Amino acid sequence: MNVRTITTICVIGVLALSMAWAQQGVDFETLGLEMEIAAQEGDFDTAFENADTIIEATPDDVTALSAEEQYWIGHAHMINMGRMMDMAKEDLQEQHRAAFAAGMSDWIIHPHMKTISRGEEVNVEDHLAEGQITIVEFFSPACPNSMQIGPAVEAIAQARQDVSLVKVNINRPEAETIDMDSPVVQQHDLDQVPYFLVYGPDGELQAEGDEAQGMIIGWLEELQQQQQQHQAPQ
Repeated sequence: MNVRTITTICVIGVLALSMAWAQQGVDFETLGLEMEIAAQEGDFDTAFENADTIIEATPDDVTALSAEEQYWIGHAHMINMGRMMDMAKEDLQEQHRAAFAAGMSDWIIHPHMKTISRGEEVNVEDHLAEGQITIVEFFSPACPNSMQIGPAVEAIAQARQDVSLVKVNINRPEAETIDMDSPVVQQHDLDQVPYFLVYGPDGELQAEGDEAQGMIIGWLEELQQQQQQHQAPQ
């Protein structure tokens, strides 16, 4: 065995060890949470970067990983799949494949719901969905009323193709209670949460506060009636 061969083997061995150390050193949960938050906020450059890091660090044998680690690896592959589908959807020739790719892209990386802000000032009009009704929900994860009504409002955006939901988290990252002193609260002069704005498809504000909440409750009642009719025996 000559010196060149020995050197090559050593280099390969060092690279293999380095890759193993890199895999062991990756905090899948921290990267995954950052990836999830970035995707919710529409920062897909960060979401894709974290997804790539998680996928590259995934060991060949994932059976020894914890359920949480397996979850974040699966989530990273889903984010990556959304990116592939989004790139492919425009040029696919077969209609059913194009429709499937567009649907998966919309579901994963162009959802009808997104969360913006973690207490910092934000111009909500920069996040309106063109040609759709946009509900803007100011909420706090420490507010029981926010957590109670939030899933119901999300159900509207999931059920209706003409409605998008923009959720504004008023809490700064370090806040443990309802953060009514945060910059975004001061910017919009809020005195309570949840607080709603409703914008029309033309981008004009249609309602806010109690009036907006009344519109949302009406949509929820319509959705409930539709579900009851669908479930009723024929």
